[in-house]
Amino acid sequence: DVILTSGEAQKKQLENLKSLKTILKTTLGSSRSFKRNKTIESKPVQKQSNTCLVVPEGVVGEMEIMFDFSIECAKKLQDINFILRVHPSVSLKDFTERKKKYKNTPKNINYSNDDLDDDLLKCNYVLYRGSSVVFQAVVAGLIPLYLHIHDEMKIDPLFEIDDMKMEVETIQHFENAVKGPICNAKIRKAQDYCSKVFVPFDKKILEKLIS
Repeated sequence: DVILTSGEAQKKQLENLKSLKTILKTTLGSSRSFKRNKTIESKPVQKQSNTCLVVPEGVVGEMEIMFDFSIECAKKLQDINFILRVHPSVSLKDFTERKKKYKNTPKNINYSNDDLDDDLLKCNYVLYRGSSVVFQAVVAGLIPLYLHIHDEMKIDPLFEIDDMKMEVETIQHFENAVKGPICNAKIRKAQDYCSKVFVPFDKKILEKLIS
């Protein structure tokens, strides 16, 4: 009878589906909504540093895809720093113990134990695949780079804003992306879109439905 969404962006997607035309759709919000950190948000969208935040999903195979790619990029692009985060469901220590290849990495590869907000302040790019952290990163002013595997079905959370992000498949693609020009207007549009994906939970919506 009713479909509740976590944000206005999803509500709009569902409203465009003719098969759901007769079903009430409303935005409930989500406990996953993030407060727009003014300190982070005030960071200008520009190349303050060449630091890329890497945010895989909590799947070992996805972590390996992203970490392997980042390490290969780091070897060739030594002027770019990479901060690798593991999903909260995965222990960084256990992961690196089981995967010995991630112990001896280039000096410009760093594993993060910091809060996400702290990492967002250090970086100006975010390399992602299926992780929803990308929404928070874009709101914070980071430039999104989607790592696509050739001939693979895309799992891009930002599929609706293709013109506001960059896709990379190779080290050369990555280098071109981080050394190319930035369009501030596109980044601002992407920020606006991402801020509408998770909005604060509104219990009044549930109270109204129940009554």
